[in-house]
Amino acid sequence: LANYTLPQDPAKAMEIQLKALSLNRSMLRPPAGVTVRPLRRDKADTAGAVVQWLRGFDNPNGALARLQEILPDLAFGVEAERFERALCAIAEVIGADGSRPEEDLGEEPDDLLVWADAAFVVEAKSEAKYDEIPKKGAEQLLHSMEWFKAHYPKGEAVPVLFAPTRKLRAGV
Repeated sequence: LANYTLPQDPAKAMEIQLKALSLNRSMLRPPAGVTVRPLRRDKADTAGAVVQWLRGFDNPNGALARLQEILPDLAFGVEAERFERALCAIAEVIGADGSRPEEDLGEEPDDLLVWADAAFVVEAKSEAKYDEIPKKGAEQLLHSMEWFKAHYPKGEAVPVLFAPTRKLRAGV
């Protein structure tokens, strides 16, 4: 629809495409004008959010089945796209709002998990094959934290790096 509207009304076409993106994050991003919108940060009752997620299933086994779908993708060696998607999916299970800014907006970080009073800024290296976290990986996490501070100036965040090692390369 946005494509058909573009020749007559470019501003309206941008609004249509932004609306489509807000409804389906797999839609193409408009070339300009996409803004980072704050995630809902009003879930003060994390336990209530978890209960709400559970109530979305007709039967508790449905929740267990959903977890069984997600958990295999949260392992090292799994394709990055699948790992990051699963991490975003698990956010709801643990009472957080999850998003994938890098996928959705083309900006840092890989994943963002937000609760009412805290957030995890996540860089995921599920496919990495190294014994020590290189400087580049640490720098990427730093850039993601800077992104968070710029877009959520009042927010508190914890930097999280999922990597197949606990060792930092010297000088990192």
